[in-house]
Amino acid sequence: MMMPSCLRGTLLSFRPILAALYPHHGSWLDPKWRPLVRVACLHGTAKHSQYTETSWLSQRKMASHIVGYPRMGPKRELKFALESFWDGKSSAEDLEKVAADLRASIWKQMSEAGIKYIPSNTFSYYDQVLDTTAMLGAVPDRYSWTGGEIGYSTYFSMARGNATVPAMEMTKWFDTNYHFIVPELSPATKFSYASHKAVSEYKEAKAVCSFTHSIVSASFS
Repeated sequence: MMMPSCLRGTLLSFRPILAALYPHHGSWLDPKWRPLVRVACLHGTAKHSQYTETSWLSQRKMASHIVGYPRMGPKRELKFALESFWDGKSSAEDLEKVAADLRASIWKQMSEAGIKYIPSNTFSYYDQVLDTTAMLGAVPDRYSWTGGEIGYSTYFSMARGNATVPAMEMTKWFDTNYHFIVPELSPATKFSYASHKAVSEYKEAKAVCSFTHSIVSASFS
């Protein structure tokens, strides 16, 4: 059956867009690329229609993505591990083991659920914006950080304060009830690559799933 001129004109008008999106799938005027649904149009006094049972578009699998996942664990494992570490009842190695197990479990769940683009660096011990602040080495002077990789002592002092200095300010993420640590930036702030968390977790994720990409959180409020 010859394609109606009105349908042909419609496909021609979209051809540059379709060709750019799907450059390897031949001519978009070929019958096998016609839409799955019935197309009816009037051409003069004759009604034309074309229907195909299958099409490449109907068989194309949608790629899925998620930008985050609850990190506390199904039984709040991270919460209890953090509290134990802060109280001095467990070591940094114990905390890291709980965190690594949770991350691996999350990535595995996403992979088994069919998520194609699995994110890494969405895990945090406290706050993702604080993680970005640490990665950039934007540590306020009052925490007496002297450079190098930012450790738990400096990180949690920024988040919670310590016996001698207060924590950094928190504010709401837009109009939600989630609060994040506000970076303290000034013309005197010196940036440096002070946390390898994003790269380390990317490598962890690659060992669990075939494809991942790193997410970096930031705020300009």
